Amino acid sequence: MQENNIAEIKSLDTRDINWMDRIHLDSFGNSLLESDIKSPYIARGIKDICYIIFTKVCDESEIIYIAVDRAHRRHGYASRLIDDLKGDIFLDVRDKNEGAIEFYRAMGFKEYNRRENYYKDGSTAILMKRSKICIH
Repeated sequence: MQENNIAEIKSLDTRDINWMDRIHLDSFGNSLLESDIKSPYIARGIKDICYIIFTKVCDESEIIYIAVDRAHRRHGYASRLIDDLKGDIFLDVRDKNEGAIEFYRAMGFKEYNRRENYYKDGSTAILMKRSKICIH
């Protein structure tokens, strides 16, 4: 499981859209658009393996998308992408996505609210936050 220590997380841009879209389509069932990875969004990842798209304001980040190629899941890549963010981190996740909810809880995220009928399919969004980790 330590293979993820080999590759470096890098900034991504529209030149990476093809491999990102392949992973996105498999993960979310819809296509990633170039506008999804342009300002104000920030994209980082490891080519052909994983990516995270987020916004950042001061010391807060909001995860918009995070996805890992099916062949590389459960190898620590998503954890690395999240841990690469600094400060408070916010996200929303479908209430039916139990695997993701469990993962986020294990990463230190706490539920702070819900939005009923948030997604197009009518499902509820669970809003989660991980507070800044301070090391003294």
